[in-house]
Amino acid sequence: DLESLKDFSTWDNRWLGIFYGGFITMLLYNLFLALSTRSFTYGYYLSYMIAMLGYLMMMDGILQAELVYYYLAICAVVVFGCQFCRYFLHTRQNLPGADHFLFFIIHCAWILGVALLVFGPLETLTQLVMVLVAGYGFVLGSAGLTSRLRGNHVAFFFLIAWVFPLIGMFFTDLMYFGILPFSDFGYGIMNGATLIEAILLSTALADRINALRRERQRTMLDAKEKLELSNQALEKVNRLKDSFLGTISHELRTPMNGIIGTLALMRNSSVAQQQPELLQT
Repeated sequence: DLESLKDFSTWDNRWLGIFYGGFITMLLYNLFLALSTRSFTYGYYLSYMIAMLGYLMMMDGILQAELVYYYLAICAVVVFGCQFCRYFLHTRQNLPGADHFLFFIIHCAWILGVALLVFGPLETLTQLVMVLVAGYGFVLGSAGLTSRLRGNHVAFFFLIAWVFPLIGMFFTDLMYFGILPFSDFGYGIMNGATLIEAILLSTALADRINALRRERQRTMLDAKEKLELSNQALEKVNRLKDSFLGTISHELRTPMNGIIGTLALMRNSSVAQQQPELLQT
């Protein structure tokens, strides 16, 4: 009835206000951190979140756009999400296999984006986009899990954060393929999962910065200790050198004094005619 519809609309508007308010707050907060740190990782995180924001605003009807832009936003989410994962987990150095898969997914997203712009939202292209999203979620989740199992501390929050959008994408794919009916509840799950992901990824970035700071401090302490050990070794070498030179000088002066004294006595005493010449030489 009209009253229940009014109550639902009020609840829906409040939920959207809470979601977008929290989401934009996280974006502004991390924009400040990105400008402070000048980190590529923060830049890709912001780009990923802005692409996700555009996608959700079109999905919620806040942005009125053609269907092709909906799928282009998904492709942008995939591209920036993969780039963020590559920089955050350092997959090029730590997970080269996963890095190749991420790079492949990025190229596929670009190709599909260009195809959507040229041919429009054909059913084949839209289905390929959804398949790409499923592969994207699997590869990112696998990369996070592998990195964590290998002892990467900062991958913990990344892995937890990635569970929530996987849940949202799972419900979205089920609705898209007709397994579940389209509903506000399904869209609400995606919104809530995205907000939690934004908070957890921001926490992961902060934890990564703290880990880098701790590593830098540990490196500085190690360098300081090595410098102190080098100074101590240098002082010891200097003491040994001084002791060696003092000993050699003493050992040389002692016999030389006797030789010089003997020569002086011989000059002042009566000697043969050729001996003074020999003594001068």
